[in-house]
Amino acid sequence: MGCVLHSNVGLLHGMMGLFNAWCDRVPMMVLGATGPVDAEKRRPWIDWIHTSRDQAAFIRPIIKWDDQPTSPQALVESMTRANLATRSAPTAPVYISASTPASRNRASTRSPNGPTSRASSRRRRRDPPGTPLAEAVAFVARAERPLIMFRARLRATRGSGSRASRSPSAWAPAW
Repeated sequence: MGCVLHSNVGLLHGMMGLFNAWCDRVPMMVLGATGPVDAEKRRPWIDWIHTSRDQAAFIRPIIKWDDQPTSPQALVESMTRANLATRSAPTAPVYISASTPASRNRASTRSPNGPTSRASSRRRRRDPPGTPLAEAVAFVARAERPLIMFRARLRATRGSGSRASRSPSAWAPAW
C-alpha cells in the first residue's frame, strides 16, 4: 500500500492512520516531503511552516524504517530500500521524507532494468533452499524425542494462535 502525505502538516494529520497500520502490521510505503533544510534557501513564510529538520521524529516509534534523501539518486535508492523493508517480516509502515532538491530535480542516470541498488542486492530469500530444508526435516524425523523451542516475539501476528498450534504437529510438540 502507498500513501502520500503533504509535508509535516499532512504527516501530523496522518499519524493516527499510521499508528493503526503499525498495530495491524500493514506494509505501507509513506511518502512525504520537506522544504529546504538550508534556511538560506527557504521562501518567506510557506517554506518555514512546511519544513522540519527531522520530520520522521514525529512517527519514528510507529514505523519500521525512515529516510530523508537529498538527491534524485538517493531518492531512488531510498524507495527501493523502503519497498524491501515494508514487505519483509515483520511488516510495518516505512516513511520517506524527500527534501526539496530531491523532489524537484531529475535523476541523471537510469538503468534499463530499473534502479541499480545496493539494497536490492541484499534481498533475503523468503523460503530456505530445498536441500537444507529437506535435510532438516529428515533430521527432526529421525529424532526420538525432538524438542522445538521458539524465540520470543515482540507481538503475535493476527490469527497466529498459540505457539503449540504453530508447531508442525507431525514432527514434535512445542514446549
